[in-house]
Amino acid sequence: MPKPALPTEEPHGHLEDAVKEIRSVYFEEGGGYVETTVYDRSKIPVGSVFHGPAIVEQLDSTVVVPPGFTAEVDAYKNILLTY
Repeated sequence: MPKPALPTEEPHGHLEDAVKEIRSVYFEEGGGYVETTVYDRSKIPVGSVFHGPAIVEQLDSTVVVPPGFTAEVDAYKNILLTY
């Protein structure tokens, strides 16, 4: 069976436009409450890279990026976390 062609996106916009708020969130590995950027996933541009702590919200799920992790949004809009 042939591999399906999945749609990709080109980078457009700015990561700053996806910021919803900054809130205090508890991370044990961060030593307690840490100021954390909250992003609207639908507004994060492809190719964006940001560092934890961060929270990415969307209608049906939430992605938590702990302190010390890096998040990168690929051309398929996947959020890839690395430590």
